Amino acid sequence: MPSSTGLSLNDVLMDPPNILNRLWDVLMRFEASPIVAVCDVSKQYRMVQVDQDQLDFLRFLWVDRSGNLVHYRHRVLVWGVKTAGFLAGACVKHLATANRDQFPEVLDSVDKLTYADNHVIAGPTPKSVIRKAKAMIEVFGRGGFELKKWSSNSKEVLDAVPRDLHEPGAVRFVEEGGCFPILGVGWDPKDDSFFFKVTPYNRPRAVTK
Repeated sequence: MPSSTGLSLNDVLMDPPNILNRLWDVLMRFEASPIVAVCDVSKQYRMVQVDQDQLDFLRFLWVDRSGNLVHYRHRVLVWGVKTAGFLAGACVKHLATANRDQFPEVLDSVDKLTYADNHVIAGPTPKSVIRKAKAMIEVFGRGGFELKKWSSNSKEVLDAVPRDLHEPGAVRFVEEGGCFPILGVGWDPKDDSFFFKVTPYNRPRAVTK
């Protein structure tokens, strides 16, 4: 919402660079790997603190239960601020880079197999994916991030991840088949196939433009 100056915070912020991997590239690398696992960073924006000097730019008003108007300041990244996505991604990249000597595979995954808060772990065998997944959990945990909603086309991989961190139905989908969303498309881990939902287009009788 614009302030008394007629400008909002987004109006005066510099446009951040786009550091997202191309979704098509991530999907192709995903499909090229025999064994894959997918996970999300839980509440990623809420895990990134804002510098103390910047908090006054994130003030907001709240009416408490007594009807009093209270001033608050966001202390973490805020969804809707146009720099938030870049800052969250940059923090993840910095975290992976800081740990690259011990866990080089994490930086490689972040560089090539990440889209926003979705992370793909890929490899030729279940054991290789399990090793990478454990490294991802360790490195992200060092930064205060928790990886959740795990799914995979390998039950062996899923068995190596605590069940409470699984995508609901993940094991059943591997054994029996089923489709759930990943990276903007539907995926059946049993058949390792993608699905796209298409809404039929009813062409108008007369096209005027």
